[in-house]
Amino acid sequence: GPLYLWQEILCQHLADAFRQHPWVARVQEVRKSYPARIEVQLQWRRPVCMVLWQEQLFPVDGEGTLLPAADFSPAETVRYARLTGIPTPPPKLPGARWQDVRVIDGAQIAAALAPVWETFRLSFIRAVPLAESPTAETLFELWTHGGSRIIWGLGPTVQRPAEPTLADKIARLQRYVQQHGALDTPQGPQTLDLRLLPGQIQR
Repeated sequence: GPLYLWQEILCQHLADAFRQHPWVARVQEVRKSYPARIEVQLQWRRPVCMVLWQEQLFPVDGEGTLLPAADFSPAETVRYARLTGIPTPPPKLPGARWQDVRVIDGAQIAAALAPVWETFRLSFIRAVPLAESPTAETLFELWTHGGSRIIWGLGPTVQRPAEPTLADKIARLQRYVQQHGALDTPQGPQTLDLRLLPGQIQR
């Protein structure tokens, strides 16, 4: 009857409304159940880093989607990896994707490093253009609180036969810290190139 139809329309409206929400990655299911109950299953976006653009910080998820900055306290803002060296402005509205492959690459690196970010005393990820032209490839660097620079290399969206994978770079980083205790030396900051460090973790 008309009630059933009305419920169908309501479910559709609910799904659409949730889809518009910047924190919602996808609406997995909208289910009607008897008597008058509607269940909604959502997949939420997970913040992975803060992009520094013109002295302001913009939170993004692992796909480079902008999240509402107002939802983060100053204490939370500090906890996330910071991505610098991004020249393009953020999207106008939260929930939109930052149309810059460097943001997506940086966010993927940040997401992969999240479990070790604080332990390894990492401070920020920096995108460095390899040449002046807009089409030039970007090199990523990790910087520690102690001032050491770790050359990450190309971002994960660029596939190069000679370039270690994202997982391999993280394994090399973990292995280095296992063997040396930290990324900074007792003598002070250093430069490491992840692409030149030995490969797999020895178990």
